[in-house]
Amino acid sequence: MGVMWIKSQTLMKGYYKDPKATAKVFDKDGFYCIGDVCKFDQGNNMYLYGRDSDMIHYHGQIVPPSEIEALIREYPGVKYSAVVGVYSPKYKTEVAYAYIVSETAAPGDDASDLVTWLDSQVINDAMKLHAGAEFIEDLPKSTAGKLYRMRLKQMYYEKTGMAEELPLQQLQQQPPPPPVLNHNI
Repeated sequence: MGVMWIKSQTLMKGYYKDPKATAKVFDKDGFYCIGDVCKFDQGNNMYLYGRDSDMIHYHGQIVPPSEIEALIREYPGVKYSAVVGVYSPKYKTEVAYAYIVSETAAPGDDASDLVTWLDSQVINDAMKLHAGAEFIEDLPKSTAGKLYRMRLKQMYYEKTGMAEELPLQQLQQQPPPPPVLNHNI
């Protein structure tokens, strides 16, 4: 699993009058980082997992929130959920935190049973809800239905008081880049 880089004759050469932004997304060979995380299987089939900025970076592992969300949907009463990576001083890395809209639980109800259940379903420690979970009324979305994951992260940091404790640059800091996939199709 890694971030997709592309190269094409029809691709832009860079950002207009912004060499620093250009240098961030192009490598020395002219490959452009599109920011999507993907994986190839043995048959050269590519699977897209989402944007790198949405991934949970747990001690060097890339964890797609969609995989944890798929498991959470199996829990009784779950209508839908969103998982975000939040910084944990205890683990000194990003860990998963889930927001759940439920048909049976109300916002503010205790979600510890769901957390315990999910943690028992996964072997990979990176997919556990180390930061916990909470039931909410609805997920913040755009008018087009796009989930606002950054808003969910903000909600977590405001709720836990970590927004004041962590320096602003640490909240905005990008995790280390994942491995680059060098794969010819």
